[in-house]
Amino acid sequence: MTLIHKKYPFMVELDAVFDCFPPEKVSIDMILALPRPIMLRRIISQITSLGVGTLYIINAARVEKSFWKAGILKQDEYMEHILHGLEQAVDTVPPTIKIFPKFLPFIEDHFSEIRSKYNKLLIAHPGAEKMLHQCINAETKNVLVAIGPEGGWVDFEVGKFISNGFSRFNLGERILKVDTAVINIHGRVMNELERYG
Repeated sequence: MTLIHKKYPFMVELDAVFDCFPPEKVSIDMILALPRPIMLRRIISQITSLGVGTLYIINAARVEKSFWKAGILKQDEYMEHILHGLEQAVDTVPPTIKIFPKFLPFIEDHFSEIRSKYNKLLIAHPGAEKMLHQCINAETKNVLVAIGPEGGWVDFEVGKFISNGFSRFNLGERILKVDTAVINIHGRVMNELERYG
């Protein structure tokens, strides 16, 4: 049955019958230091279409305080961008977005429960000795990657991640914008996971 609303807001309601399952989520989740709101809109759509299951949005020392007042952090606003990503990937299962406005409560109070879902914890950090491919092996199954703000994580934050089991990696000499880094890292991790089968 189709129901068409001809007045604003214009909508079409469909009764749909699905004859197949949605694509499986990939085994990569992300921690993201809150980026600029306009960038976060793109990232939410992109990680949704890529199949990321959970996105943890957290604070960091170099995150602009005013970003936390942005409307995109409200579910009714970011849901629009999730839907765009689902449409692109022909998916029906949205990612989970969890928001933590303070860094220390996230890493000290909540992370012990989160970490049990993953067997590989990675943090992107310029100057790290290892490249990403050196951090993944045949035993790697479920990956959680932490990506910092523009300007990177401060030493205190890196130390907290490392004390919680994260391994540092770098992406080379080029400094990338956050939305570019998200796609780059996702692609590289997927490539390594596929290489090990």
